[in-house]
Amino acid sequence: MQWAKDDGVIYGSALSALRKSFLQRMLGIDRMRCAMTEDLLARLLLHHHIDLTGEVCGNMADYVRHATSTLIAQGSPDISVLITSHGGDAAAGFLIYDSLRLYPGKKTTRVIGYANSMAALLVQAGTTRECARNARMFFHNVLSNMSVPYNRLKDTGLMREREKQARGVQNQILDILTDRSGRSRDTMIKLLNDEREVTALEARRMGLIDKIV
Repeated sequence: MQWAKDDGVIYGSALSALRKSFLQRMLGIDRMRCAMTEDLLARLLLHHHIDLTGEVCGNMADYVRHATSTLIAQGSPDISVLITSHGGDAAAGFLIYDSLRLYPGKKTTRVIGYANSMAALLVQAGTTRECARNARMFFHNVLSNMSVPYNRLKDTGLMREREKQARGVQNQILDILTDRSGRSRDTMIKLLNDEREVTALEARRMGLIDKIV
């Protein structure tokens, strides 16, 4: 871990091997560009910005945990979280959502380009939720990864357990969307069933963002 001083305050530069792994996997860049982007993200963190680009995954979750911990050590300043992502893993998404939700300072989440699937849920962690005028958000039902061995395809007990797990994730998502939008659960169920893209204006009308920028 490298450190830098700014006005007497010590900041973590976030140049860990974990961050490098995240960048290479999410952005698909070579080592030189990875180092350059590492430096950029470290500088953004100094100015209280967290940039989430690419797949929602365990590496991204670890990055957010590191970033929020670093900022909490600075006294929990207000932060902005930029989101450009097609989504990804639900478990990682919930970890990121809660890391941001429980961050003590004010959070402004902002969609740039697109926030699809699990990424659309991350937007809801913001104290203030913003969406760029030309950006889009996409919502859909949980996609169950059955991962059932061939010899257990007829195992009704296992299939019921997988269904129960998927239903649990679906309910978690609905709880968050219903709470943050202020709309009925049936309205959010319809949104997920429709599996459609919404514009910034539609998202604001539905209570899924607070402001168009």
